Amino acid sequence: MTATTKIESSSTQTPAIARNNNLLSLQLIRALAAWLVVFHHYVQIVHNFACPSWIGQFFGRNGNFGVQLFFVLSGVVMTIAIKSRPPVSCLRDAGKFLTRRLRRIIPAYWVATILFLAFIWQLKPATFSVAPNWGGHVLASGLFIPLPNFFCNASHPLLTVGWTLNFEMTFYVFISASLIFQLFFPQKLWVPLTILCLLLLPRLREFAGPWHNVVGKPIFYTFPIGVATGYGISRVQSQLAGKRKLILGFSLLAFAVVLGCVDRNTVSKLPFRFYLGEGDFLLAALIIGGLATLDELLTRLPGIALFRRLGDISYSTYLYHVFAIVGVVEVFGHPSSLWGDIGCLTLVIGITLALSEASFRFVEQPWLSRRSGSDAHTAKVPTSLA
Repeated sequence: MTATTKIESSSTQTPAIARNNNLLSLQLIRALAAWLVVFHHYVQIVHNFACPSWIGQFFGRNGNFGVQLFFVLSGVVMTIAIKSRPPVSCLRDAGKFLTRRLRRIIPAYWVATILFLAFIWQLKPATFSVAPNWGGHVLASGLFIPLPNFFCNASHPLLTVGWTLNFEMTFYVFISASLIFQLFFPQKLWVPLTILCLLLLPRLREFAGPWHNVVGKPIFYTFPIGVATGYGISRVQSQLAGKRKLILGFSLLAFAVVLGCVDRNTVSKLPFRFYLGEGDFLLAALIIGGLATLDELLTRLPGIALFRRLGDISYSTYLYHVFAIVGVVEVFGHPSSLWGDIGCLTLVIGITLALSEASFRFVEQPWLSRRSGSDAHTAKVPTSLA
């Protein structure tokens, strides 16, 4: 869910790989995923999943699919980013790759966490007086250590939507470490070795300490699926063109529509269904792969600049939308009519957009600008988040 990130790129990279670095479709998917989560949480907080309208029921049931889109997209983007750069030549290169991920994620998240604590202090100051060791919880949240917090019994950070960042950061650490494979094996083996290790990692969860609830969850398998999808996208972009590319893209999306409409009991009979998230992880991969294949067509759509911007600010949208929902409910109460619901949702959308834009301009972009000034050769790659 993060904004356009710059990574080091070889000056000799092929045109096909260069095109991968600027896939507009990935920005659109990030925007779609972020707003699926926004509407899901709106139905949860405002209606406690008891929204009478069919559209409210749809987002209540399916809005959390946005998180799975984000996770698969993370695997896609990291794979494209790594394949667009020369192989690492030393451990320091892998460290630099991880440092970029940390610098990209941490500033906006820490600022949002501090503001969230101030927000809760204004709404419910008594929470801090009864919470045990809240300073330790703040530290654990900031360091992405998945420990239970005093707002809920789950292993979530204080800014509860940040639970996805615990998964993302675990994946980023692993994917950066996986670059070491390039020191000992041909680069073409990086993808299969990385996928294999990601599939085996959950079996080592008893050695993962507090992160056992991260690598041990079925949703962790979205990351190897994302790596495989990213590899497929790179191959398609470099080897297909014209009608063949259009046919493949529309076929993938058609398959996604069929899979999305199939009854869950039928999907549960799929082979390897556990690794496919009962079909949802495969659905996310099909949507991302289909839209990425149709990227050139998407660039011609009217109003595409708006969706690009929504993709740019999607990380901040994810971080701040709960502020907007809770704030509107605290001020105006729960809506009791259709028009009241429309007004409440309109306010939530407007405030979320304003907070997202402010965070992107004053927190995210300054860090991007500082980093771009120090990189001699860069290529834009939109990175995704939780």
